[in-house]
Amino acid sequence: MVLIMLSEILNGNGMRHDFNDYVAFMAVAQECSFSRAAVRLGISASTLSHTIRRLEERVGMPLLMRTTRRVAVTEAGKQLLLTLEPGLARIEAGVTALQRLRHTPAGLVRLTVSDHMIHECLWPRLSPLLKKIFGYQGGNVAAERFCRHC
Repeated sequence: MVLIMLSEILNGNGMRHDFNDYVAFMAVAQECSFSRAAVRLGISASTLSHTIRRLEERVGMPLLMRTTRRVAVTEAGKQLLLTLEPGLARIEAGVTALQRLRHTPAGLVRLTVSDHMIHECLWPRLSPLLKKIFGYQGGNVAAERFCRHC
């Protein structure tokens, strides 16, 4: 799971929300254990416990039921979890997509060449390369536009 470093965001009623608190809550709810969730997040169980208490104080109700042997999600916690899961999954998917883009060549390449060069030399070599690297399936749009104006 990606630990979201969005620090704090001020909402309309003046309360500060730290998104890492929500990530921490989801980890505890999914693991049903503070110690396993703490290992997963790379923090101490004590820090995680304080984080959850702070979140519970902020929402004004318990989100988890703690016993000496297990952790269970309360009804309020289940409702919050249902709200958080899709949003955080979308954020993680977006971050993953951005990371993939980092390794993909991108940008605009402009070439000024003659009609003969485009059709006989450039496009036959460029088309397979674009298909291989980018999965490009289109036609020679730029060359067609260029040639119409010649």
